[in-house]
Amino acid sequence: MYRKVCSFVSGCVSKLRATVSHVAVLGVLAFNGLCLSAFAQQGTGIEIQESNIDWTALPGQIMTALMAPVVVGIGIALSVWVVFAGVRFFRRAAN
Repeated sequence: MYRKVCSFVSGCVSKLRATVSHVAVLGVLAFNGLCLSAFAQQGTGIEIQESNIDWTALPGQIMTALMAPVVVGIGIALSVWVVFAGVRFFRRAAN
């Protein structure tokens, strides 16, 4: 009896989940359609401009931007390694 009740409840939940997911997808699609129709009624065009990227300076800019996060990541990794090395040392000393 317990198995039948659990199976019934599980079936109801899965049907409800499927229905809610379909309603959510339809709601998102309807919202997108309304937004697109409102945008189209404004008559504003989308301007596309050619990108102005200095390709020769890009590697230097990337290195400059990533230097701090890389240094912090190395520092955290070394700190964790030191902590684990200390734990191993004191475990051996306790035995």
